Amino acid sequence: MTANTFRLTFLSVLISLTLGAHNGQLGLLIKPISEFFGVSITAAAAQFSWLNGGILFGNVVAIGFFRFFKMRWIVAVCNLALAVAAVFIFMTTSFRALAPLFFSTGIALGVGVCAASTILTHIWSEQQRQSALVAQDAFFNGGGMIFPYLLGLLLVQQFSWGWGFLSMGIVAVVIVGLSMFSRFDFETKSQNDKGAGIEWAPGLVVAGISMFLIIISQISVIIWLPTFLEERFEVSSIVSAGVIAQIYIAALIGSIVSTVVVAKVSIQRFLIVIVSIGCVSIFLFTLVPTIGWATVNAYVFGLAIAALYHSFIAWGLSYIRKPGYAEVTFLYICAGVSGTLTPYVSSKVVENFSISTTFLGCSAAYGAILILMLALNSYSRRRA
Repeated sequence: MTANTFRLTFLSVLISLTLGAHNGQLGLLIKPISEFFGVSITAAAAQFSWLNGGILFGNVVAIGFFRFFKMRWIVAVCNLALAVAAVFIFMTTSFRALAPLFFSTGIALGVGVCAASTILTHIWSEQQRQSALVAQDAFFNGGGMIFPYLLGLLLVQQFSWGWGFLSMGIVAVVIVGLSMFSRFDFETKSQNDKGAGIEWAPGLVVAGISMFLIIISQISVIIWLPTFLEERFEVSSIVSAGVIAQIYIAALIGSIVSTVVVAKVSIQRFLIVIVSIGCVSIFLFTLVPTIGWATVNAYVFGLAIAALYHSFIAWGLSYIRKPGYAEVTFLYICAGVSGTLTPYVSSKVVENFSISTTFLGCSAAYGAILILMLALNSYSRRRA
């Protein structure tokens, strides 16, 4: 590995770290935002749809950016915008201002994460590409472990909730610096030879549907688990923050191990195992009798989400003869649509039913993914 390849890889996984920080902090930010602006918890949760909507919009416009702009400037400008938006979020005193600020932050994250996976897709190939993409999950989970824990400590010390976004802005500045000292030798414009069309392989379509269901389930659990634990077991926010941190500790360990595992075993077999574990662990959250058992189950859930995101991307791309930015962006759009809908949809389910019902729906979604994967496997064998 050359020094430049290392810098590009490190830059890409740092982008995933910022996205993980955003997802991991959602559940911890809802209540402080609600109290700071004097709005309901469900209104505060629904506000994050703007952020996730921005991620989706960023995923969509990324296709055009990659065709007409150099990758270096896409990465630099997006992360500079992320840092600037973080400063404004930290300073704002208006609830209405959160919508455009969250949306801007989401756009920067959405374009950035597509750029990260596109970079890795170009500089690595075949089995190494799978490991590199799964390594993104390791940093994603690292962000989801470290940042919620730090935010929980800051909130207990009466620091502003805005520090959750400001911390992401600091990492974004580091990414801008790395992009300025790296060589982007590949050229995404070269893919224009095959146009912007997508190779609609059945595996790519199933991977897209699976990512939609995975993201809506995973984010719903992370958003509502802190509130669920605080209400059911009457624990403090620092305890619930600790449980979220445990999820990401397990996910970080699991994703590091997964980086090695996917280089040795079938990516499909790996996915079937961890999706099965996730299905059971989400269901068990509704049954745990104590906060101790909830923490244990959090570890199991963390292992289940360890490398799902980019494992599904790697699995979907394995069905494509020559994967490019169009297929990568399609998968991110599927995840982006899901992430956009999750805060609003989950808040409505909680408002009309309960958090337990939301978790049961998430478990059922994991079950649906298993059925889709097994059906695809059967279809592929008949065609072979």
